[in-house]
Amino acid sequence: MKSLRSWIVGLYGMLLLGCNTTLQTVEEKQYNFKVFADYHTIYLTNGNKNEAVFNPDKITDTGIKNRFDIVSKRAVLLYTARNIEVPLQVIVVKKQPQLNLDNWDHVNRCGIQISSNHFLILGGTDGIKEAKSIALPNGYYGMLLGYQGLKTLSKDGLDGKDKYTIYLWPTQQYFQEQILKQ
Repeated sequence: MKSLRSWIVGLYGMLLLGCNTTLQTVEEKQYNFKVFADYHTIYLTNGNKNEAVFNPDKITDTGIKNRFDIVSKRAVLLYTARNIEVPLQVIVVKKQPQLNLDNWDHVNRCGIQISSNHFLILGGTDGIKEAKSIALPNGYYGMLLGYQGLKTLSKDGLDGKDKYTIYLWPTQQYFQEQILKQ
């Protein structure tokens, strides 16, 4: 009787969470990439090939000012200071990290839904073949987008020590966008 009750409670929890199994199965890991941020953009998306198509119509003036645009629940545009190859670090963690905002020039928080078991990273003109891919269990994830070195750019905008960090962690719900530091 006890195991039946546990099974029912587990099933109810899966239904309630939308089958979000990531809370127990995410593996903490760090990834370091160089991404060609053509048009000052990096496209972060679910691994579905139909969603991995960058649409310039999704760029907004507000997004450029805030350094990110929410394209959909499964896609986010990150705007970079330079439009050449930039360093991008992705850190998958079990829960939302507590960042010292003094260490960052700009920080945004938002959410993303993964339904393909893959999180893709594409430069502004990258195709699906050039995408960087991180295997992730399906479900909702919180994202912190951290920007450092934004004031280190040369006059021509080609040199600088700007770098970008994305923290991803599983969550039970989709996070709306929020600017934590600007």
